[in-house]
Amino acid sequence: MKLACVLSCVLILAGACGSDLGECDPGAAETLVFGRGMLAATAGQALAHDSCGNGVFCHSSKAAGDDRVGAPYGLDFDMVPEPSGWNTLREHAERAWEELDEGTMPPRGVGSTKVGDGDWSYDRERASDAPRLPSIYSSEGKEIFRNWLACDLPIVQDTTLPPPAGVPDAGPGPGDDDAGVEPGAADWGTIYADIIEPNCSLGGCHNEASGAGGLKMSDVCGAFEALQHSGPCGKRRVTPGEADSFLLEKLADETPSCGTRMPSTRRLPEADIARVAEWVASGAAAMDCD
Repeated sequence: MKLACVLSCVLILAGACGSDLGECDPGAAETLVFGRGMLAATAGQALAHDSCGNGVFCHSSKAAGDDRVGAPYGLDFDMVPEPSGWNTLREHAERAWEELDEGTMPPRGVGSTKVGDGDWSYDRERASDAPRLPSIYSSEGKEIFRNWLACDLPIVQDTTLPPPAGVPDAGPGPGDDDAGVEPGAADWGTIYADIIEPNCSLGGCHNEASGAGGLKMSDVCGAFEALQHSGPCGKRRVTPGEADSFLLEKLADETPSCGTRMPSTRRLPEADIARVAEWVASGAAAMDCD
């Protein structure tokens, strides 16, 4: 997918939200960053996602009870994968900047453990030496966020990018007649990078800080090891060779036997669920972590 095509998905709204936000640099506000798991967003949009709710906490529509860390219900700033909180954040743009500038938001202490780190890169190919989006706690990150608010919050409306040209589909799911799965579709390293990391770790639930249900999936080897054990529900998450493993139940069933469907923000595409199912059914082989 060419960068020009990505740019066509950006919603640009001219004009500042208010004098308290300072001047607007449209070019900077429209700058795109790219996250793991084929995600794209404007830099300010990505900072808002990581810092205001991380998909499941604080100012997220999926957050409830203690997970809101004091954020009022309805004051939701969701930005990834769909920017449903755009209007709400726009209405509170000056207040959001005021609290960030004063250091009251994102909150320190327990609230800071909910802040995500999407490892957003300024490079579409995410080269290891490419510049990364700074934290909102840094002076550079604060300026990016302020300018984004001042420019009326330009966003990428569909943050999930299609695969680059030439990348094959994962293939049909297990059980489909006369069809196999593309090479690599059941490889744990690929599944982790394409599915588990962006939806489970970067989604906010199972990163190193949150570890919901005692399940931390911040790295490929740790995630594999954690899936071999039981969680609070008392069920082993993955039993090699068993397609009805609890992990698949949590991904595929609207009402799993314990807890809620994951990811909590949306149902995974059927092709992604099929790839995980194929990995489990084929023996849940790990990558070499030595």
